[in-house]
Amino acid sequence: MSQDSLIIKIAGFCVEVKTGSRKSFVYLGPRFKGFFTKSKPDFVVRVGENEQYINLGDVSTIEKRGRKIFCAAKVKSCRKDKSFGKRQLSCNQTEIGFIDLENRIAEIDLSKKDEAFIIPSFLRVILGSYLASNYGMLVHACGVVKDGKGYLFVGAPDSGKSTVAKASKGLRVLSDDCICLRKVNGNFYIFGTPWAPYSSNGSGLLRRIFFLRKGKTLEFRKMAVPKLMQGLFWHGRFTHLNFSFTKGILNTISEIATTIPSYEMHFSLNDNIWEGIERWEI
Repeated sequence: MSQDSLIIKIAGFCVEVKTGSRKSFVYLGPRFKGFFTKSKPDFVVRVGENEQYINLGDVSTIEKRGRKIFCAAKVKSCRKDKSFGKRQLSCNQTEIGFIDLENRIAEIDLSKKDEAFIIPSFLRVILGSYLASNYGMLVHACGVVKDGKGYLFVGAPDSGKSTVAKASKGLRVLSDDCICLRKVNGNFYIFGTPWAPYSSNGSGLLRRIFFLRKGKTLEFRKMAVPKLMQGLFWHGRFTHLNFSFTKGILNTISEIATTIPSYEMHFSLNDNIWEGIERWEI
């Protein structure tokens, strides 16, 4: 790993980020702590500098000539009610880079001022695109490893993912917001990602999936396959959905739904979640 690059490993997928900007290194260091590696990269991202591009942070992708084009709306600073630094959107979008999955390279062209802050989102687009064709996906969930086994707690904002993470003291919390699901050697595993307040670079063989529901008492209800598939798709973290991407995701979801036991978990803040899970699994 040279002085102008960093290699980040997530779910066994290694991405080398090449940039000469010291600001990028300073920003990415704590953001991806625990996810750096010296392994050979699977994908290379070149970060350029062009002051005509300004990062919004809320990004999207489009397809163009067989390549995924990473876009962001233009942003301009404005002054209002004596407050500085507010951002105002214009109606058009600007191309800021591309992702070439076939050749495993990507380029992103950003301003010197804001380039560091868009890189994590760009890497998530790359990982999500790679996983779609490799039996994997990113999902809005909390992931916890207990005795080497992975437990996935899926839910919308304020459904209790962070509550589960806090209740998992002594266990390994991979993330309380974004988990990577990936098939490895015939089995599905959950992996930690760096895009959450609680995060660690670890993994666990997927044992159970729980969809979080707030209730009065701790209760587990078996989910039918169609409902499970719908839930996983709904809570997937997708940056775009074209035909090939959607086909890969649906194949992954279909296999998970037919092989991994999944349940609705109704619980209250006063419930001892892990004691209940242990008692229920016996």
